[in-house]
Amino acid sequence: MFAEGVYSSLTAEKLGKLLSVCPANFNYNVAYTFGVYSDSILSSTGLKIVGANDNKNTFHTVENTYIGSYFQSEDIESQDILQHNMENYLKYVFYLIDPSKYTNPTLNDANAPMMGPECGFYHPDLGIFTIYPEGSLINQWIKNNPGYDSDGKGSLNWMVQDYAQWFADVLDPTTLYKQFEQEFIDKLSPQKNFIVIASYYCGGDVVDSLIRGFEEVGRPAFNVFKFSTDPSMSSILNKISNISSIGISSIVSLYSWSLSYNNGSAEGDLSDIDVEVLKGVNEISKNSYESEIGPQTEWTYSVTYPSFEGVFSPIILSYVDDNAKVHVIQTGVDKMVQLTSKWADLKDLNNSEKIISIVLYNYPPGKAEIGASYLDVLQSTYDLLIKLYDSYTQRNEYH
Repeated sequence: MFAEGVYSSLTAEKLGKLLSVCPANFNYNVAYTFGVYSDSILSSTGLKIVGANDNKNTFHTVENTYIGSYFQSEDIESQDILQHNMENYLKYVFYLIDPSKYTNPTLNDANAPMMGPECGFYHPDLGIFTIYPEGSLINQWIKNNPGYDSDGKGSLNWMVQDYAQWFADVLDPTTLYKQFEQEFIDKLSPQKNFIVIASYYCGGDVVDSLIRGFEEVGRPAFNVFKFSTDPSMSSILNKISNISSIGISSIVSLYSWSLSYNNGSAEGDLSDIDVEVLKGVNEISKNSYESEIGPQTEWTYSVTYPSFEGVFSPIILSYVDDNAKVHVIQTGVDKMVQLTSKWADLKDLNNSEKIISIVLYNYPPGKAEIGASYLDVLQSTYDLLIKLYDSYTQRNEYH
């Protein structure tokens, strides 16, 4: 396989000399699956792509597309999909090297590249509720729409066009959720409203630790995961909150940036859902974890931006060591469980049972107070009380 990054250490001329004596390149057996898809690379280096020929040398062959497709699955916890893809990738390489000796594995739909779970619902006792395209469909997409870079970002064409359209047409989060929730009711008999953990990927140690922690305090919880940006996570949360027969009382978000990235903000959906969304800061670097001043880079995309749409109370839940292993920070998980459960308990109360308190601190306000520099706190408090007057019963207490 050829990596475009070698240009940082090799000129096109030097690379061309190396490739000119490479048997794989001489036989058009070099795969190029990550990088910049520019014809100038082919012409300046003499790179010969697998499946191409002297008449048409191109990145966009079916063979090169299959190679890239086998590398799409994430290294997920179970590794079943990863193992399937790597085994069939190796068989495919053997076939490409000597088709007279080895069979093309892609002729059997069962050996087609498998996709990891893109969207669905998860609980460690119930498993994953999701949908996958059949191998025959993936084979069809690859053969009918081979190549890369139709989106200008180097993606596989079939993934950003055929697969994305299939998902938009087939995925119905409400139907999938109803199946999951019924299974949850039948097997786990929840006695309270749900807490939902929203994440990019399905399950994992942090998600499992949160679910078990919530269960210890008597609160049922599950994971909803969504990797791509369309439909947005916030829209899925909005839909399932409207149809849930059990109800959702609070959300933990493991998302960075926005719960509705393509739309710029999830504020509309979160306003409709009307529950508290707390921010779990997940998989920070080891340096950030050990730093005396805490995480820095991660704070921008994991905390600051989500706060603009109302996701608050950031708590660090895990870090990644130098070997890319994720370590759960149990004290963070415990704190998240405690806070989110209390917010859920508050949500479950009738409004008549709730008391609103307004806390003023660090009086007098002014430029010396970082929490209210140049803000008229007293006037703002007065305005807020006036707004509340028509809807709430007042009980004046001063402390």
